[in-house]
Amino acid sequence: MKIGDNIAIELMTKPGLSEGTPDNNHTGWVHLAIAVGGAEKVDLLAQARRRAGYFSLAAAYHRRRLL
Repeated sequence: MKIGDNIAIELMTKPGLSEGTPDNNHTGWVHLAIAVGGAEKVDLLAQARRRAGYFSLAAAYHRRRLL
């Protein structure tokens, strides 16, 4: 989904999910990617989130995508 000219939200799923599995492979989010306008903005937003007390299990990363 695109919001305006510079914001995009990409929702993905994971193949092989089934109802009622007893492990962590059940309904839920697998990945959320947000385009913010460039690598520098990704880094600035990640730093601001860390300073605000939020944390991530993975470092911020930059990915190019083709539409």
